[in-house]
Amino acid sequence: MSKNYDNWERLVRAVLRREGDRELALFHSGDLSSIASSSRSSTSDISFSHEEWLVDHSEWKAMLPPHQQIVARRSALRHKHRRIKEEWEMDSVALDDIINRLLEVQSRPGKQVKLSESEIRQLCVQSRQIFLQQPNLLELEAPIKICGDIHALIDDKLLCIHGGLSPDLVGLDQIRNLQRPTHVPDYGLLCDLLWSDPSKDVQGWGMNDRGISYIFGADKVSEFLLKHDLDLICRAHQVVEDGYEFFADRQMVTIFSAPNYCGEFENAGAIMSLDENLMCSFQILEPVREKPKFGFGSTTTTKEPGRPQTKTKSFLGGRIG
Repeated sequence: MSKNYDNWERLVRAVLRREGDRELALFHSGDLSSIASSSRSSTSDISFSHEEWLVDHSEWKAMLPPHQQIVARRSALRHKHRRIKEEWEMDSVALDDIINRLLEVQSRPGKQVKLSESEIRQLCVQSRQIFLQQPNLLELEAPIKICGDIHALIDDKLLCIHGGLSPDLVGLDQIRNLQRPTHVPDYGLLCDLLWSDPSKDVQGWGMNDRGISYIFGADKVSEFLLKHDLDLICRAHQVVEDGYEFFADRQMVTIFSAPNYCGEFENAGAIMSLDENLMCSFQILEPVREKPKFGFGSTTTTKEPGRPQTKTKSFLGGRIG
């Protein structure tokens, strides 16, 4: 065994044995002298760099005991992930600039804001980190605006989910305890929360035309609300013409906030506002509608300018609860 390897093995074993945050941080940063000092090892004979170790470490890693191979592999992966994160992190000034550019046009419907591909990618990365830091089930209080896919329990009376109910959903702690990140399975609780749909044509549970998850009847909505002392379920997932649509005698509402979905529909979008007294109203985002344009024997379509517009509708059911 070479003298270089002896030093690296002693160094790595010291770090792995302690498993302290300080040693791991120094190890990742390449501050070999600090690690050596803390582990009473000498690095004077080490003739290659920390970066070279990361690139070609298979020889010494294979000589470590299996459990230390796993720890070493995880250590290298953490270093790689941290480097990628640093490359994608957006500073607060750049983020504020994007937000301000978007806010500048909020009073001018139809006005576009140009964002570069890099800015969009960075926004996605930043948003993902925020989502991962939050619990699966946000517990919020009114007043609040609800658009599309907010997954929350509001004032212990309104449950927001993406898709719908599940025969496997017994209690809300099951949602809180879902592991993330994860792959969506083809069946089970997580699959149903994402893909199930309400249906007026069924009682209980039925097969979903999507080819995945279930459809459920109004009776299942009533049962769920009664069991968990809730008043309303708010869900998204389905395009609805007016942007919102009630189900089960106003015990469930679908909120779809994207007008002209995918550029293929003429649906409106909607945002539901819930005030401090749990009174509901809807802000309607009108779609851009096409109208015929005639000329010289041909028919084409143009889009009406200056849209989408917004208007507000009151929730006729009044207060929730």
